[in-house]
Amino acid sequence: MSTADQLCLCWFVLCGLLHCFFEGFWISNHQSLATSQSFFAHLWKEYALSDARYMISDPFVLTVETLTVYIWGPLSFLTAFIIASGSKKTRKIREILQIIVSVGHLYGVALYFGTCYFAEQHTGVSYSRPEWLYYWVYYVGLNILWAIVPTVLLFSSVRSICLPDAPAPDAVEKQKKIE
Repeated sequence: MSTADQLCLCWFVLCGLLHCFFEGFWISNHQSLATSQSFFAHLWKEYALSDARYMISDPFVLTVETLTVYIWGPLSFLTAFIIASGSKKTRKIREILQIIVSVGHLYGVALYFGTCYFAEQHTGVSYSRPEWLYYWVYYVGLNILWAIVPTVLLFSSVRSICLPDAPAPDAVEKQKKIE
């Protein structure tokens, strides 16, 4: 398996784990999060310092996280499984799934950042604390990955589907000898 495929595999396993288990914890416990003393509850309370919508069970966040848990998490695991299989027969399926999951991630992160931006611009409500750690590291840094990596994967998959495979160097040399 190539290094690029190994990185893709790790990305989709990470996404599946975060979406299904970490974000799944939030959608299952969002109403009692403030009083919970579990490890995941503490992680969510810390993250909520960068986005208070997680502490108030904001309907938008609940909707996006529910879709993420039930759609993007399982599809991330399926994509990882297909990558791990390494079969040439499933290569096109892998690229199609990679496009679907990447577009889903890009759409979700655009809505995630966009709703906060427009809330602040139109109502003056800011859900993030202004401290560098909470805004730049937690809010921007942790979420921008779901804009950068899916963009790279999206272009990679589109290129893989649309461009014909380049001939192997041996085939080029053989063709030159024939001519």
